[in-house]
Amino acid sequence: MDFRKIKQKDRSGVSTILVIVIVLAMVVAAGAAYVVLFAEEKETREPAPGTMMVYERSVEGESYGTLELYIVGQNKDEYFAMAKQVIGESITTAYELSSKRTALKIIGTEDRETIDGTMKLTVCEYSFDVSGTKVQVKAYIDMSNGLVYEEEITAGGATEVRVLKDYDLKWQDSYKESSQIGKTYKYILKYSGYEISVELKCVADCENDQYGMVYDFIYSIYPDLYFVCDGPEGLPADAEYVGTNTLTDTIDGDVATQMFELTDVYGGKWTFYYEPDSKMVYEIIINHSGVVLTIKLTEKPG
Repeated sequence: MDFRKIKQKDRSGVSTILVIVIVLAMVVAAGAAYVVLFAEEKETREPAPGTMMVYERSVEGESYGTLELYIVGQNKDEYFAMAKQVIGESITTAYELSSKRTALKIIGTEDRETIDGTMKLTVCEYSFDVSGTKVQVKAYIDMSNGLVYEEEITAGGATEVRVLKDYDLKWQDSYKESSQIGKTYKYILKYSGYEISVELKCVADCENDQYGMVYDFIYSIYPDLYFVCDGPEGLPADAEYVGTNTLTDTIDGDVATQMFELTDVYGGKWTFYYEPDSKMVYEIIINHSGVVLTIKLTEKPG
C-alpha cells in the first residue's frame, strides 16, 4: 500500500500579501488548489479568525458547486483554515495550515463585475506544485482589503473559475500565541511489521477556546491530517462517542478508555482510545479500505 501525500506547502517568500492555500484533493478534471489571498489594510491590522468567503465554482464552463472558506485559527506565522466543498448532495470538509506571508506576482489591473459592482481589481499570479503537477492561479484582488473577487485555477489540463458570492471580513490589531502552540505528543504507527514515527502537534489557537492539531505522518505512510480539537491532546471535536475499552499495553499500563470515531477526508475510519481524566489519546486505529494501521502513544510532552 502506498498512501501518498496529495499536498505540498510553499511557505517561501515574504510580502504584505497574506496567502492561504487549501488543497482538499487532487482532482485532475477540476484543478487542485483552493486559494484565498489577503492584503493588509494597515500595518497593524490583519485578517482574523471568523473571516469567511463563499465562491461559486465552474470547470470548463460547467457549474461545479460552491466552496466555503473560513479562517478558524492561527499561530504567529500561519493561519488555520477550513474549506467546505459542496457539490450537489456531497459535502467535503478539510483543514489546512498556511503561511501568513507569501509573495505574489502583480501583472496589472482590470475592470471586473463583482457582487459589489464594477471594480478596478489588481491581477496577480501565483503557482505551486501538488504531487508533481503544476497549479497556476490567476486572481483578481481588491488591494484595499485583499479580498479575492475572482480566480482562475489551472491544473491537470483543466481550468476552474471561482467567483465570490458572499463574504465577511474580520480584522485584528494584535495576536499572541498561547503556550499550547508547539506542544507535541509522539506515537508509533505499526503496519505490516514496520514501525513508523507519528507526531501529534498543536499548531493553532482557534475560536471558542479550541485548537488546531496536526497528525504528522512523518514518512508519508498516510497524508498529514488537521483537526479542530477541544483541547491540545488531539481528540477531534467532531468525533462521536461509540463505547468503552480497556487498553492493557500503554506507556501507563492498563488504561480504561472511551472510544470515539470519525471518517477523514480520504475515507479512512479513525477510532480514538481516549482517557477522559487526562484527556490523553493513547491509541488510534485507522481502517482505510480494509488496511488497518495501529498508532500507539510513546511519549507525552515534557
